[in-house]
Amino acid sequence: MKKHSIVVLILIFAVLVLIGCSSGPATEVSFSDVCQLENDHKNLSTVGYFSTGASVYCSDSGGDYRCGMEFHEQPGSEAEFTADMLEGNGKNQMAELPSSYSDADVQIKTDDGSVIGVGQRARISGKMLITEGVCLMTVDKVEALSE
Repeated sequence: MKKHSIVVLILIFAVLVLIGCSSGPATEVSFSDVCQLENDHKNLSTVGYFSTGASVYCSDSGGDYRCGMEFHEQPGSEAEFTADMLEGNGKNQMAELPSSYSDADVQIKTDDGSVIGVGQRARISGKMLITEGVCLMTVDKVEALSE
């Protein structure tokens, strides 16, 4: 397992243990500013695109089944951070992926109940966990945006 994956797993566990419900409305920030260290533990919102990347890691640590996906500034861009999504069928959740999946299998139900997938523009909001070399958002709201 890559060192990055191990660090992400540790951070996902830490997020589930340390962060409860989001506190207050999210502050909109540009994608380039979201991973600044001063944003650690802040409730933020930014715009980008979901990607499965090399893999999607899902875990039930802390009682909720959550999956970490890449969130990119633009489709295929190197600028990214981890979007930690609750798995389920409700709003602001990602549908369960089959054991062998493709980008077409990713279905994310937005705050208004519509469904988006990989490569579609979205605004996500949630609590940030930022340490040296790692940037992760525990997503609590997903909004579909037009191109």
